[in-house]
Amino acid sequence: MELDGWVLLWADVELLGGAEEQLAALRRRVLERVRERLNLESLSINPVVKAMRLLFRAGKPGESDQSLRSPFNLEGKPLLCDIHGPLDCPITGNEKVKVTAGTHRAWLVVYLPSETATAASACNVLQEQVRTAPVVRILQIAAS
Repeated sequence: MELDGWVLLWADVELLGGAEEQLAALRRRVLERVRERLNLESLSINPVVKAMRLLFRAGKPGESDQSLRSPFNLEGKPLLCDIHGPLDCPITGNEKVKVTAGTHRAWLVVYLPSETATAASACNVLQEQVRTAPVVRILQIAAS
């Protein structure tokens, strides 16, 4: 896959058995770091967030999807699509991409502005994160 101006990293990852507590601790640490760097007031002017918003094409009139809570009207909302139609909306997750406590394998997709990352550096960062917090095994990894 190619997207002008972006590095796309994707990885097929599998949760290691017994790593649930480590994964929860990792999520808390990442959330703390993000909250230290970003807040709601500065989020809209963050260059990466602004660039990410340009990636999403708007939902069409009458377009809806099953969100994690209920049917969700996608008209005018930012969303990602694949060849089958709407895939996900950053406002609310949907059943197609739902991750639960029973999820042990997932497809990770990361969008990075090409002026701040290369395909090799993105792969290296993910592999280093897995080495320092071994909660998943990377089954496949690629970037473009």
